[in-house]
Amino acid sequence: MSISSTDTGSPVSDRIEIYYFHFTMRCATCLTIEAKTKEYLEELYPDHLRAGLITFKALNIEEEVNKSVAERFGITGQALIIVKGKKKWSYLDAMLLGLLFALAFCPYSGVLYFGMLIPMTVASSSGLYLPVIFAIATGIPVIIFAWIIAYTVSGIGSVYNKLKNFEFWFRRTVAVLFIVTGIYYSIKMYL
Repeated sequence: MSISSTDTGSPVSDRIEIYYFHFTMRCATCLTIEAKTKEYLEELYPDHLRAGLITFKALNIEEEVNKSVAERFGITGQALIIVKGKKKWSYLDAMLLGLLFALAFCPYSGVLYFGMLIPMTVASSSGLYLPVIFAIATGIPVIIFAWIIAYTVSGIGSVYNKLKNFEFWFRRTVAVLFIVTGIYYSIKMYL
């Protein structure tokens, strides 16, 4: 069934296709992105979905049947793209969508940056270096992990398991460090 117009006379070029490309092995975040995208589309645009003006497809890029679609958009890894008519989103749109997901799935990073780092930067004379250090410190692990994923797709399961193990111990180490620092400053302030 081909939809050439809706009740309001909207042409086919107003049709929006949303593709979520993923691998066979999927983490909790990958599954959450797909579930939340479906949930928000059904909540915010139920009429558009029923009319076929908005479609959502989750495609495994490792399956042969989906490779042509991934190649059409130049997708080589996990991605959520939105296509209106025959055009695909620009790199700026993809960056903004990535920023939105980063804030949605990592809000404490935003709280650290805007709630603590910016006030510290303003209050300190040497604080102008803090945002740069923060950007480097938070960006390097992302760059390294993206590089590992890009160049070891076949070994992604083992990399993910190693990362999970590292995160488990790293969180505990940071927690102990914060507790010790809090105790130290408590003793220093009150004794």
